[in-house]
Amino acid sequence: MTKEDFVADWHKEKEVSSPSKVDSTFPPNMKEAMESDFMRIAQHLNETITEYKEQFMRLSRFASYVVQYESHRARKFREGLRFKIR
Repeated sequence: MTKEDFVADWHKEKEVSSPSKVDSTFPPNMKEAMESDFMRIAQHLNETITEYKEQFMRLSRFASYVVQYESHRARKFREGLRFKIR
């Protein structure tokens, strides 16, 4: 996957992961659990960047206030990458 493909996927998935869908389909306790998972998200040792990105995008819907701005989203993503990749 090229850098351009990664960025295009990032923007496409950001549009799909709408917080309003979360509000209408998940019970409050499930939303809180997913928000907690997002706050602690980190790339696992054997996880690819693509796998990490998919998990990040899926869970970011539950804490949209944390990644409201693109700069915050990028920083949160970068901080979760394995140290050697950052």
